[in-house]
Amino acid sequence: MNLFQDGQIRWQKAIGGSGLDIATVVVQNQNGQFLVSGTSNSINGDVKIPKGEYDIWTVLFNNSGDILWQRSYGGSKSEAVFSILQYSPNQYTLTGYTFSTNGDVLESNGNSDVWMFQILESSELQWQQTFGSSSFDGGTNLKVAKDKGLILSGYNSIADYDVTSNNGEKDFWVIKFLGIPTSGVLTSSDTICKNSFVDFTALSNDSVVQIKWILEGAEDSIQFGKSVVGVYPETGTYSISVITTNQFGSDTLKIQNRIVVLPSPKPDFTGLLVFCSGAPRIDAYFPVNRRISSSYEWRVMNNESNSYPWEPGSGRLVDWATDSATITLIETILATGCKDSITKQIRIIKSPDTKFTFEYDSLCPNTVQTYTRTTQVINSVYFWNISTINLLIPGREILDTTENSITINWERPGFFAVDLFGRDTVTKCTTLTRKLITVNYEPVPIISPIKDTICGFNRKTYYNANPKPTSTYQWSVTNGRIVHQTADSVVIQWFAVGYGNVTLTETFAEVPCPGSRSLTQVNHCKSQ
Repeated sequence: MNLFQDGQIRWQKAIGGSGLDIATVVVQNQNGQFLVSGTSNSINGDVKIPKGEYDIWTVLFNNSGDILWQRSYGGSKSEAVFSILQYSPNQYTLTGYTFSTNGDVLESNGNSDVWMFQILESSELQWQQTFGSSSFDGGTNLKVAKDKGLILSGYNSIADYDVTSNNGEKDFWVIKFLGIPTSGVLTSSDTICKNSFVDFTALSNDSVVQIKWILEGAEDSIQFGKSVVGVYPETGTYSISVITTNQFGSDTLKIQNRIVVLPSPKPDFTGLLVFCSGAPRIDAYFPVNRRISSSYEWRVMNNESNSYPWEPGSGRLVDWATDSATITLIETILATGCKDSITKQIRIIKSPDTKFTFEYDSLCPNTVQTYTRTTQVINSVYFWNISTINLLIPGREILDTTENSITINWERPGFFAVDLFGRDTVTKCTTLTRKLITVNYEPVPIISPIKDTICGFNRKTYYNANPKPTSTYQWSVTNGRIVHQTADSVVIQWFAVGYGNVTLTETFAEVPCPGSRSLTQVNHCKSQ
């Protein structure tokens, strides 16, 4: 029955069957409902599905006295209940004794054992466990300790199995169970930077069989054992909750505003990221919106060349030596130590190949030579250019030109450049190959004396007036014969009276440009 505070009956109800039905315990839940449990050997009436001789019959009433559900717990023999405890929301733990070894009772040690089991508010049997000796044992009461563990009181009859001592026929028997306490949470850090992680560990006892974490504001959390790692992508203040569960129920610990996430910088920098091969690959890089409240660090990866500090502005000057590299800027807020980085890829785009071949780079005047490109690259165009380095007037004549080759008559001495330009029509990369050409002056040998008169059949020595160690010389004569010659002089035996010529031919050793100067109109007098 349900009474008012002054003892007046609010409602009363008799339930059961034709047998013996005795209610022994009752508890009211947070919804105002009443869970009543006791012993019953009825097999009819309100008792719908009996289990054995005497069952633990449990009924849930609403606050008006209507039956919401009823259920029998036990085995084929006798069970009784003496205590009921709502240990956690929607869960009830009951204790008493059992003589059964079947049905809801999974095992037994003796004649009767302490039987403790837990049911949900929906009547479902969540778990059950027996304790005792080989004789008669039973449970009479359940309480919650300060550490949230359970204390069971009852009796035992002999010291064996679960019973460690007995002083007489029946002794008080008190069992302390580990509860589901979560006394706190350890964190690797309470104040972190954006996009950082925190390692949480629950401070709970070994009875916990399941832990569930609720990390407000965290992403990509990974749990292992009693710990969890959470990553916090946004700034703010966040709470954490940990739900621990064991056979007696669940417990929730919530800590408000435990994690403070500080802002991290958003670095960025300027500078060229794409270069054409064959062109200079050097540029300066600077932070965007540089802040005096931050420090900056540069990292250059996969680059064979050096990078150099570039002040002011905490910049970096880099000469890229490889075709694939990265540059990273790390910004750190000095006040908090929060940092972040940005990495950008450096790309080197291949430029057209402008190599070309030819025979000589040092020539004689009036020499014709062809210059030919060695490779053909798709999506590329080419053109030639000839430039004069030290002459005001051109010293060459282009005889023929195409994208693939050019033919030139080098007309007069001087220094020239042959250029082949290539341009990729897609990437716009341009390459230049330049070759320097030298057109040499022809040699001008000098004979001493320049003119001469001598009597016939006489000998005379003639000299090279300007010998050069880098040239070779050859003498020749008409109307006479060479008696002896060197590069510096020649001895000639003249023949009959008349005219004869002495010729000196000079050739540059490096370049085959022959030149000659002759001694002409040599007058011979008749021999006396």
